[in-house]
Amino acid sequence: TIEFVHQVENPKICAIELHQLNSQQPPPTPPPPSPASPPPARPPTPPPPPPSSGSASFYMNAGGGSFNDGAGNLWQADTQYVNTGRISLTNAPISGTLIDQLYQSERWDMPTNPALTYNIPLANGEYECYLHFAETYAAIVQAGQRVFSVKMEGSVVIRDMDIYAEAGERNKAVVKKIDVTVSGGSLQIEFIHNKQNPTVCGIEIHPRTTASSSIVAINVGGPNFTDGTGKLWLSDVGYYDTGFVSSTSAPTSGTIVQTILQSERYGEMTFTIPLQNGLYDIDMLFAETYAGITQAGQRKFNVKIEGSIIISNLDVFAETGGRNRALIKSERVSVNDGNLNIQFIPVVQNPMINGIEVKGVFGGAPPPPPPVDSPLAVPMFQSIYINCGSVTSTQGSGGITWKKDEFFNTGKSYSPKNIPSISGAGNSQAGTKDAFLYQSERFDDVLIDPDLIYEIPVPDGVFEVRLHFADIYSKTWQDGARVFDVLLEGVEAFSSLDIYKEVGANVALTKIANTNVKDGFLTIEFRAIVENPKINAIEVHAVGELSNHYAHAVPGGPYYQTNTLNQASVPVQMDGTFSHTHASGALLTSWVWKKTGSNQVIGTGEKPILSFPVGVHDLTLTVTDSVGDVASDVTTVTIRPFGYPDVESLTPDSGEFASGQEVIITGSGFNLVRFVSFGDKQLNGGDIQVINPTTIKVFVAPLGTTSGAVPVSVSTPLGESNAIGYTYFDGVPVSFSKGTIKTSIFGPTTLAFDQKGRLYVGTQGGDIIRFTLDDNFNVIDELTSSIVSQSEPPYRTILGIAFDPSEKNIEEPTVYVASNFLFHGLIQSFNGKINAVSGANLDKIENIITGLPISDHDHGVNGLEFDDNGNLYIQIGGNTNAGVPGELSSSGLQKEDYLSAATLVAPIKKPGFNGNVEYTSNGYLKAGIDVRVFASGQRNPFDIVFHSNGHLYATDNGPNFNFGDASLSCNSQGPDPKDKDELNLIEDGNYYGHPNRLRGQTDPRQCVYRNFDDPQGNTPAIKRLESSSNGITEFQTAHFGGQLRGQLIIGRYKGALYHVKLSSDGK
Repeated sequence: TIEFVHQVENPKICAIELHQLNSQQPPPTPPPPSPASPPPARPPTPPPPPPSSGSASFYMNAGGGSFNDGAGNLWQADTQYVNTGRISLTNAPISGTLIDQLYQSERWDMPTNPALTYNIPLANGEYECYLHFAETYAAIVQAGQRVFSVKMEGSVVIRDMDIYAEAGERNKAVVKKIDVTVSGGSLQIEFIHNKQNPTVCGIEIHPRTTASSSIVAINVGGPNFTDGTGKLWLSDVGYYDTGFVSSTSAPTSGTIVQTILQSERYGEMTFTIPLQNGLYDIDMLFAETYAGITQAGQRKFNVKIEGSIIISNLDVFAETGGRNRALIKSERVSVNDGNLNIQFIPVVQNPMINGIEVKGVFGGAPPPPPPVDSPLAVPMFQSIYINCGSVTSTQGSGGITWKKDEFFNTGKSYSPKNIPSISGAGNSQAGTKDAFLYQSERFDDVLIDPDLIYEIPVPDGVFEVRLHFADIYSKTWQDGARVFDVLLEGVEAFSSLDIYKEVGANVALTKIANTNVKDGFLTIEFRAIVENPKINAIEVHAVGELSNHYAHAVPGGPYYQTNTLNQASVPVQMDGTFSHTHASGALLTSWVWKKTGSNQVIGTGEKPILSFPVGVHDLTLTVTDSVGDVASDVTTVTIRPFGYPDVESLTPDSGEFASGQEVIITGSGFNLVRFVSFGDKQLNGGDIQVINPTTIKVFVAPLGTTSGAVPVSVSTPLGESNAIGYTYFDGVPVSFSKGTIKTSIFGPTTLAFDQKGRLYVGTQGGDIIRFTLDDNFNVIDELTSSIVSQSEPPYRTILGIAFDPSEKNIEEPTVYVASNFLFHGLIQSFNGKINAVSGANLDKIENIITGLPISDHDHGVNGLEFDDNGNLYIQIGGNTNAGVPGELSSSGLQKEDYLSAATLVAPIKKPGFNGNVEYTSNGYLKAGIDVRVFASGQRNPFDIVFHSNGHLYATDNGPNFNFGDASLSCNSQGPDPKDKDELNLIEDGNYYGHPNRLRGQTDPRQCVYRNFDDPQGNTPAIKRLESSSNGITEFQTAHFGGQLRGQLIIGRYKGALYHVKLSSDGK
C-alpha cells in the first residue's frame, strides 16, 4: 500500500517501479495486456477494523487526511465510510479545542446530492458518539444562516443544529455527545438539510464499557452527600471564589439525584478544580428553582471553561420548559495548567449552578498535554513590561505594572542624583510611557563587560518590541557621544542609534520593531560603537495568532460635578456603554474601573456609581470581551468644592431669538453672584434677581442674533459654573421624535436615498437592503440584494453607498458601493473595491475601482460622495493609530499604504477610466491609474458630504490610547496619542495631521503627527467631535422655519445626533 497524504496542494506521482529484493534475477518484462482480457480490477482496500463493544475507540477526520492528535489518537480519513459530500479546508485557528487540525477540514452536502450519510461498521452494542463541528465558512456571520438535523440509526438525535448559534462565533469548536445502540453491525449517521448545507468535522466513537470514570463530583452550594449509586458528592468549599447559596425542598423532575439540584450557588463566580493535565468530560447540572423566574429570558448567562466561552446565553428555564426540571450540559475539555477553571458570566440576572462532575476520559489515565513545542500548547500571551535599572516593580498609568529589571546578563544600573524632568513622557498623551521609566536605566560598561543582552522567555511566535530611551547622562549630551546598535534575535534592528542626536537631552524616544522568536527566548543585544549602550524600558507585545485587538474601552467623560451637599465624597454616574468589541459573535463580559496608576479596583460594570472627594481624579477603564481580548482607556473626574456654583436646569430652556422672556435658573452655590452668561453676553444688576442660593431669575433673556444654542453659566467669586444650553429659535421650536423603520438588520453601516426617496442600507455582511417608504416612513416594499457579499469569498462588508446626481435612470439607478474584506490577517491588504450594482432587483455587479487598501482590522473603504461633474470622492481609513505600525492593526505589522488614510478622487466618467489600482515594488502607484489622493492626513475618515455652499466636509476618528505610537519624523516616533474626533473641511492638497510615511518620502509634512492643538504644518479641524462621530449629511429642508437649513447633521455611534451651524464662509 502506497498512500499519498495531503499537506499543501495536491499530492501527485508520475511513475512507480517495483523490484523484488530477494530475487537473483531482474524481474521479467511483463507481456502487454491483451485487449480481449483486461487485467482484473484490484479489490478495494478494506477499512481498518471498527471497534467492537469493549475494544478500542474510533476516530474519524471528516474531509481531511489521517493524523495523530496530541493525546496519541489516530484520526482516520473518512473516505471509506461516506456516500457523498464536498470538502472544504481552512487554516484559521480554532478556539475551544487543542486539536485545531480536526476542525480545519469539513465535509458538507449540497442539496442536489443524496443526504450525507456515514456507515461505520461496528459490533452490536452500546456506544458514545461525539460529533465535532466548527462554523468555518466566512459567509455565515450570524445565527440562523446554517441549520440542519442529524439522524442516528434512523432516529433524529439532533434537531435544528445551528453551529454558529451554539458557538457564538465562527472558528470555534462545538462537540455533541449522543448515546446510541448499534444492532445491525454498523452505525448509520445521516445529516438532514434544513437551511444551507449540513456539515461535520469529525466523528468519535467509544464503546460504553470504556466510558468516562468519575474523578470528582461537587454538590454546589450543599454539603457532602453520597447518592444511591455510592458516589460521593463533595461540598464546593475550596473550589469557588465567590457567590451566594440558595436551597429548596421542591422535588426536581428529570433526574434521580434530587438532592444535588436542591442546592445551588449563584452570582458571577469561578470554580477552580485541581486536576492532572489531560482530557476530561465535564457534566454541569442545573435546575431553575428560583420562584422569581417564571418564563424564558429572565435568566441568561455564559459559561467559560479554560478561558473559552463554551455555552452562550444559557437559559435553563427555556431549555427545560419550566422550574424544578433537571438539565445536564456535557462538555469535553483539555486541562493544561493543573487546574480546571469554570467561569459563570451574567447576561441577564445571576448565573447559577447546582452540580459539577468531572470524569477522566475513557477509563484510563488522562492523556499527557501536548509537547511544549506544539502550537496547541501556546497560551494567549500576556504583554511584558520591564523598567530597566529598577530594583522594584512599579504601577504605571493605565493599570500597567512595570516589572523590576530582570533577564539581563550584565551591565550596571544608573539614576542621576537630580531626577530630570522628561519631555514627552508622563503627560495625558503619553499612554504607558510614564516619566519614571526614563529616570533609571541599565548601561553596559564596554571596557570590562561583554555585550549587554536580555534573554526574555516567551513562546515561539512574532512579537513587537518597544524600546524606550532618554539620554539622562550629561556627559553624552552631544551628537556622536553615545552610539550603539540594537539586535533582535541576532538581526540588526536599529543601526548606529544616537539618542541625543535624534531627540536631545532628557527627551523620551521609543523604537519599535517586530521579530520572530523560534527558541523560546526573545534575545535583545546592545553593541557599543561609541561609549556605553543603554536602555530605560522594554515592552514586548504579541503579534498575530498570540494576540487580538478587537476590544475597545470607552470610559466616557471627562466628568464634572459639584459637592453641593458638602459631603466627604460625591457619587458620580460613570458611563462605559460606548465600549465595544469587533470580535465576531463576541460580547463584552467585564468592565473594571481603577484609579490610574493604582491596582485598586473602585468599581465594575458598564455604568457604576462611584464616589470621589473634591479634586481631579484620573481613572482607567479596562474591558474584556468573551474571547478574552482586553483593552483600556483613561478619563478624568473633577469634583468642585462645596459652594461652587452649579447649574442644573433652565426653565424654559429655549425661546425665540427676536423676543426675550423670563428664564429661571436652578442649581446651587448661587452666593454673591457676579453675573450670568448667555453665550458671550453677561447679565447682572437689574437684569437678574438672586432669589436664593438655588434659584436665579433672569427677567428677560438677551435677544439672540440667530437660531441655535448658547451656553448659560453662573459666575461667583469661587469661579464659573458648568454650562447648560439655551436654544434660540425663529418662531418654531426645533423638535424631533424617534421611530423605527425596520428591526433585525444585521450590522447596518451606511445609508443613502435615491432620487425617488427609496432608502438603501448597507450592512457588515455585505447586503444592500432597499426600503420603499410611505409619507409616514412606513415600509411598503423591501428588497435585499446579496450580490456584493456573494461576489467574492469569504464575504464583503459595505461601508459606503452613493448615487450619481446626474443619473438619468431614476427607476433603476446604479448604486455605488464601497466594499471590503476586513480582519483579513495581512492576506488581502489591497482588496478594497468600488462596485456598481444595478438592475431592478439589484442583481448586476461591476467593479469600478479595485486594489484599494484596507487594514487588517476594521478600517477600510468608507464613505462615498459625487460632485456635480461625476467625480467620485472616496474616504479611505488608515492602517495605524498615528503613523507607526502598532496595536490598531490586528497583526501589529501594517504600515500606511500609498492610498490609505486619505480622501481620494476618481473621475469615473472619464473616457477610458482606469480604476484597476496597481502598485510598484516600493509601494507607489503605477503609471496610468486614474485614482489620486485629494486630501491626506485623515486617520479613519468615515463619511463625507458635499454641502450646498460648495464645500466638502468629512468626519475623522481620532487616535486611541495604547493603539500605536505617533510618528515624529519619517524614522522616529514618540508616545502614542489620544485625541477626539474631528470635523474637517476637505480641500485639495491639504494635510490634516495623520502621518503616512510612504507619502512622506515626497511630502515631509506627512511624516509628522499633528493634533488639533498643533496646527503647524497641517490644516486644523474646524470642529472637535466626541469619540466615534461617523455619519454626516446636510439638513436641506425648510422645517422649523428653516432654522436648521444648511447645518451639518453628524451621527455618533450608539450616541446622539449633533447639528453643526457653519460660519458664513463655511470654514
